[in-house]
Amino acid sequence: ASLFGEGPLRIATSAVESKYMPEGNMTTIQLSGDNRNWTGPLQVTCAGGKINFDNETAAAWGKYDTEWMAYDSASGAFMHLYPCKKKDGSVLTDFNTNWVVFPLLDEKCLGGNPPAFRRDQFLFGGACRLVVTNDVTVSAPNRGVTFESAPHVVVDAGATLTLKSPLCLAGTVWKDGAGTLCLGSPAETLFAKNRSAASAVPFAQYNRLRIEDGALALSAGKVLDGVSLRLAAGTKVMIDWADADEALKTYGLYNVKVQDDGNTVPFEWLDGVGFRVEVRYAGVTAEDGERSYRMPLVTVRSAVADAVGARLTADVSIKGYEASSVQRETFEENDVSLTRFYVDCRRIRGLAIIIR
Repeated sequence: ASLFGEGPLRIATSAVESKYMPEGNMTTIQLSGDNRNWTGPLQVTCAGGKINFDNETAAAWGKYDTEWMAYDSASGAFMHLYPCKKKDGSVLTDFNTNWVVFPLLDEKCLGGNPPAFRRDQFLFGGACRLVVTNDVTVSAPNRGVTFESAPHVVVDAGATLTLKSPLCLAGTVWKDGAGTLCLGSPAETLFAKNRSAASAVPFAQYNRLRIEDGALALSAGKVLDGVSLRLAAGTKVMIDWADADEALKTYGLYNVKVQDDGNTVPFEWLDGVGFRVEVRYAGVTAEDGERSYRMPLVTVRSAVADAVGARLTADVSIKGYEASSVQRETFEENDVSLTRFYVDCRRIRGLAIIIR
C-alpha cells in the first residue's frame, strides 16, 4: 500500500527491560512502494536512558504500555511500537535499547518533496539503524534530514547512500558498513543539541560524524563545516572532482567553524590512525585535460593545521598526470588565518619519436 496526504508518521520503540530481553532487540520497519503522494514528516527513533512513565516529556512518546502496537490520533496519527513491559514503580532503570532497523530502498519510499522546507522532515534518531543495500540518493530540496542522538547509517559493500538534501546534525552519527556515504548538501550544515532548534554554530560534544568502516565521499566543500569528524583505521575520504561544487574545488573538505565553547575541533583522532584523502577525476586524460590541476584536499584553521598535516596522506588519480606530495599554504579569510592542504597534478610528458 502507498501513503497519501500530509499527516506525520512516527516510528518509535521504547527501551526493553533487561530481564525480558538480556541482549536487547531490533525491530525492523520498512516503507516500500511509491509514497510520493504523501508529504508528511517522518520520524524514526528509539528511547534510551531512564524513562519515567509519569513524566510529561516521556509521555510524548506514547503510553508506554505492554501493547505491541498502538495508534494515537491525538499525537497526529503517529505509529508507536512497544515491545516492552512496564516496571513496577513506573520507572524503567535496567534496560537494553530496542533499536529500529529501517531499510531504505529508494527516496520515493520517504514520500514526495514537501511544499515547504522543514529541517526535520526526515528525522532519524536514537540508536536506530538506517540500512542501505543498494545505491540510494536523497535529494528533495525541502526534505531536511536530521540525525539526532546516536543513530547508525549502515551502507553495505558496493552501495552508496548520497544525501543531497539539507542536513542537520544533533548528536553523533556512526557510519558502518563497507559501502560509501556521500554528502553533497547544497546548503551549509545546521547544528542542534536536540530537534527543537537549529543553529549555524556547532555545539561542543555534539554534531559528530564517525566513519567506522568504508568511505565518506564529498561532492560539496562545506557540508562538514563545524562537524567533528573521526576516521577509523582503513577508512578514507573521497573527492570526485567531476561532481565537486566550487567550494570543494576551492577548499577541499572545509572545516573552520568554531564551537559554542570557543574551540575548533574539526577532527577527533584515534591513536595510530591517519587521515587519507582520495581524489579522482574520471573521464579526463592528459590528451584532453588541462596542463596542470591544483587539487585542494582540506582547509582548516591554521591553529590546528600541524595536527592535520601530521596525519594527512593523499591518493590522487588522473590518467596521464602525476601528483606532487601534499603541500600547504596559509591565507586569510574574514580576518581568520586558514591553512589549505593540496596537491599539484601535472601532465606527464610523453616520449616523442620522430621517423625521418
